[in-house]
Amino acid sequence: MVEQNTSDPIVSSAYQVLFHQMSDSAIILDNQHTILMANPSAGHLFAVAVDDLCDMSISQLIQQTFDTDVKLNDLSNIVLTKTVDKDKAYHYKADVKSLPDNDGYLVMFVDVTELTILKRDYSEFAHTISHDVKAPLGVAVGYSNMLQMELEKDTEHRFFVDEIFNTTMRIMNICNELVLLSDLEHLTNTDNMPVDIRFVTENAMRRFQHVSETRTVTLTMSDKLPYVQGNAPWVEEAIVDYLHYAMVANPSAQNIDVDVSLTDDQLVQFSVRHDGTDVPVTTVDEMFSDTINLASIRAEGYGLGLNVAKRLIELMKGNIAIINGDTLTFTLKTIPLK
Repeated sequence: MVEQNTSDPIVSSAYQVLFHQMSDSAIILDNQHTILMANPSAGHLFAVAVDDLCDMSISQLIQQTFDTDVKLNDLSNIVLTKTVDKDKAYHYKADVKSLPDNDGYLVMFVDVTELTILKRDYSEFAHTISHDVKAPLGVAVGYSNMLQMELEKDTEHRFFVDEIFNTTMRIMNICNELVLLSDLEHLTNTDNMPVDIRFVTENAMRRFQHVSETRTVTLTMSDKLPYVQGNAPWVEEAIVDYLHYAMVANPSAQNIDVDVSLTDDQLVQFSVRHDGTDVPVTTVDEMFSDTINLASIRAEGYGLGLNVAKRLIELMKGNIAIINGDTLTFTLKTIPLK
């Protein structure tokens, strides 16, 4: 393969034409983050003459243009919002690339306004549909639960009622997962609220009740557990994702140990261990991939995957870990008991 010679006059001229005619806004910085060159699209975006952009600080330019103040090293792959006349917002995805020989940086601003609006509309649609579907499902859950209390166990009628109840609950869980998936790409933080870890753990365990009938599942929880700081649906989803790994992704597992306890550092720790061989515990990097391919995730009512759990736990300022090479854990900060 022949290496391209960017110093060739023809190639250099081609790069100059491409830089100035491209529709995306582009800025070249030196190593001190001072603007050396900008294309006409950047001048339009920042409402500043291209010549006047030169010698400006990129941080100053971003601060006076967008609705946020962000440093260059935090700029890559985030979406910046520019509000015009208080009722019109434009959204730009930023990306930073180092120039060859560390001679500076190329900063790109791509207009993603239409895509952002589509994602917002889809998220609102998913929330609305989920609410509309869950309302009648709640009636089915309530009546089937009443029938469960009336019918004796191990009878044919009770079996059918149990199937109706479990299937209806699974559909409700799928609705919840679809809502979370619709929000996942633009989740950046959460307002930490008190979460009853005991309550959400028991809820999560119920979602796997019929999956665990052929296994020995041991749940151990400390007598007094303080509330954790986080978001209750996110904590439950993280627990469900851990349980999915142990119970569904490892069908050969016969013994599953789930433990919720208070650490010496006054953190609440959730852990799960299994004796299956289908998906053995490896390393944190391998078990909790940073990459989330939303197109490959299916909402099945049994969790969205360990990479999703990692995203949610980190948004709640928690930590993930592997203990003794066979146990997956995560910890969350606590709210002291009064």
